[in-house]
Amino acid sequence: MLRWNRNLERISGYSAEEIGGMGPLDLIAPEDAAAVSRAIAQVFEQGESRVEARFLTRDATQIPCLFTGTRLDLDGHLAVAGMGTDISQRKAVEDAYRASKERMSQALRAANAGAWEWNIRTNRAVWSDENYLVLGLEPGQVASKYENWLRMIHPEDRDAAEQLVAEAVEHRTDLDISFRVVWPDGSVHWINDRGKLVYDESGEPLGMYGIQLDITDRKLAEMAVAEGERSYREIFNGTKDAIFIHDPDTGAIEDVNQGMLDMFGCSREEALGHTADDFSLGSAPTTSKRPLKRFEAPSGRVRRLSNGCPGERTESCSGRKWSSSRPASAAGLECSRWCAT
Repeated sequence: MLRWNRNLERISGYSAEEIGGMGPLDLIAPEDAAAVSRAIAQVFEQGESRVEARFLTRDATQIPCLFTGTRLDLDGHLAVAGMGTDISQRKAVEDAYRASKERMSQALRAANAGAWEWNIRTNRAVWSDENYLVLGLEPGQVASKYENWLRMIHPEDRDAAEQLVAEAVEHRTDLDISFRVVWPDGSVHWINDRGKLVYDESGEPLGMYGIQLDITDRKLAEMAVAEGERSYREIFNGTKDAIFIHDPDTGAIEDVNQGMLDMFGCSREEALGHTADDFSLGSAPTTSKRPLKRFEAPSGRVRRLSNGCPGERTESCSGRKWSSSRPASAAGLECSRWCAT
């Protein structure tokens, strides 16, 4: 090296005599030497260059730097004038950002969710890699545009989803919608989309940001429960026998089937809240200490099952159980049954 300033001595830890016998690459971390060598060659060829590399001090400390070089004529000889700028702080910020982004990516993948941003005025969007995955796409497979998001939505849900987005913008409310999307392989998945509006200086909606969650498993479970409830209701109300569900401690009736209403000639509203002892089988005595009202079935046409009924068994549906021969507990309730003779 031909000339240098005092800062090079101070930062590197080398004396002027030592630097005078060194070349530029002697102050560069070995892992970056090849890149700096190419940058120096580029200066001679094109007149200038820049490269990021680690500056190596006497005590082996490595300092991230941005090096710029310019070609010049020095006493009739081509030379390179170089300058290094410490970018340690910028590198620390970049490293922290990358680490934060990686943690966010891991969290989104764990939640089966993706993040997105949407500029309402330009209609441009930004999707995280995970947002692509939630839609059944590879990152970058399609442009992150509002129109492409709409195309992924199931045809039967598309108009409603678009309308709900428009209403959220118009009424300035948070977005919270669920809909189906069709993946490229033809499979159908359920998505929950949640977003918040961003406003400009004048208070007008500028854009929206949010997340998309794959809720397919939850939706399938909900549909299974609904189907089980439907099947339970069909069985519960399909028999002509009288069935009621009651609290095992208080005896208060929580639910009754149509067979019971028909058998005792009462309405559902009349039956709920009463106890089993408020319902009498003709001449059968009641033991209720505070009957609200007595309901009687014609004597000889109905019998209460208590000690078993040949050929009948306990049945269950959607987590509920009832027995033809004895009460069966379910979610803190019990079921009893009368059958017609």
